[in-house]
Amino acid sequence: MELNIIEIDEASKKKYVKTIILLIIFFAVSGCSENEASWNIEKLHIKEAWKITKGSNQIIAFIDTGICPALKNKYENRIVNAYNVLKNNSDVTDVNGHGTRMISVACASGDDGIWGIAPETKIMPICVMDIYGHTSPENLAKGIIWAVEHNATIINLSLGGDQEDQDVIKAIELATSKNIYVIAAAGDYSDSNLLFPANLSSVIS
Repeated sequence: MELNIIEIDEASKKKYVKTIILLIIFFAVSGCSENEASWNIEKLHIKEAWKITKGSNQIIAFIDTGICPALKNKYENRIVNAYNVLKNNSDVTDVNGHGTRMISVACASGDDGIWGIAPETKIMPICVMDIYGHTSPENLAKGIIWAVEHNATIINLSLGGDQEDQDVIKAIELATSKNIYVIAAAGDYSDSNLLFPANLSSVIS
């Protein structure tokens, strides 16, 4: 089940202590061949980068809501060390939809006409979010540490919150100390303020 924007907005109004929420993004995809790459691929000159690499030597950890079963089956040979922090098991079924979209944007292989930025990367789905797109700093930190301990080379955090948290900061410091790139969404709003953890100097945003 994928929540609509109204349901997510209502859920986000619930009172949680130091809750970190996912950042909602909207994007369009269209069928195309590699030679007719999607507009975003063209805009970012990604085809030039593909001449060097398509990411086959990278492992991207998506710390998010998981991955839908269809996409997980499709990329079975690329999925590594999937983990659900909330359940403490490997069931990363996406009940929200956000994580699946992030993985598609970054990693889609083009065989259905949709190309991601790095279509040959390994994919590490780490579920830390509930159905409403909420997580605690503690669970976010656990997800980051899992990624570090299982050899991720890039950690993607399409999420953010208003308050900094020391557990999350320490987990990110651990990651960057091992030369893991940590990337976080700046925010979905029209102001210029970076949310946490995008506001950290060690995080790419």
